[in-house]
Amino acid sequence: MSRLGGEFTIMLVVEGSDSIDTNKIKDAFNSLEKKGITVNIKEIPDIEHEKKQIENIYKIIVYGGDKPGIVYNVSKMLADNNINIIDMNTEKAGDLYVLITEVETPENFNEKTLYEEVEKLKDNLGVDINVEKIESIEM
Repeated sequence: MSRLGGEFTIMLVVEGSDSIDTNKIKDAFNSLEKKGITVNIKEIPDIEHEKKQIENIYKIIVYGGDKPGIVYNVSKMLADNNINIIDMNTEKAGDLYVLITEVETPENFNEKTLYEEVEKLKDNLGVDINVEKIESIEM
């Protein structure tokens, strides 16, 4: 689920039997479309993939006064250090801005570098930032 610019969206991936008729599903949602809710249904082909254990996952939480450039500067620091963004969410309540990002560091990445870069961001942006390592996950 996400909210952006006054719009709200929900994206779902569901699995059903091979005998499901997508046209019948679309017909079932017609009443929502008459109320101004856009529904997009798309069949996704099965893709077999090998599960992978990911070890180098961190959650970075930025919070402070809202100002332009927070997402840009955090994303740039991550890209400059070859750190992959897995998920990024923001929330705003009044003047408080919160950015929650899950990232994957390269295999031989020095954890100390991440903490040093985060300290620089804290000073440059005037925000608080917490970093926590997440136990490995299977993707």
